[in-house]
Amino acid sequence: DMGGGTFDVTVVEVKGHDVRVIFSEGVPRLGGADMDAAMLGIIGEKFTRHTGAAFDRVDCNLSQPDIESPKHSLSTRDSTDIRPISQSNGPVKMTITRTEFETAIQPLIKQAEKACTDMLAANNIDRSSIREVFMVGGTSRIPALQESVLQLFGRKPIIREPDHAVARGAAIYAALKTDPAKLTHLQRNAIGAVKVIDI
Repeated sequence: DMGGGTFDVTVVEVKGHDVRVIFSEGVPRLGGADMDAAMLGIIGEKFTRHTGAAFDRVDCNLSQPDIESPKHSLSTRDSTDIRPISQSNGPVKMTITRTEFETAIQPLIKQAEKACTDMLAANNIDRSSIREVFMVGGTSRIPALQESVLQLFGRKPIIREPDHAVARGAAIYAALKTDPAKLTHLQRNAIGAVKVIDI
């Protein structure tokens, strides 16, 4: 789970409807916000190269969506154009490539890989015994992260509704922990025979 600010790894054993959490650990400061900071660094470098002036996010009136937008575009395209408008230097058109972005986030990807290998080693789990790898969180859409999982675990990650998967899981877990009498008939049927054993 590569969220906005954290990176979490959970190993689970699933047998039928029984889900047992083997371990769950993470990196408290590694996520989409770090990817955004890398993108902002690229924008700043290109701005200075084009104008010769120091980059100032406030001067360019760059909002958070302005920074996230090229990151999202590069998940499906090889390059994207942005045009920040500086109060001091006017509009500055720049092209950002997926290669540039992937190079900038490579240290973050290595950090996530190390967290995975360290946690597997600490729990004596061989990566070849991992049957499937599920990625959640919006950041999981970044192709370089998916490629990293493929290289690390030898299998392509499964990504299904990455923005909502954690919320759905939390809802199921809450339903399982709630007094069944407080659930509606439909809610009881929805969770069915699911059983979760947490660490």
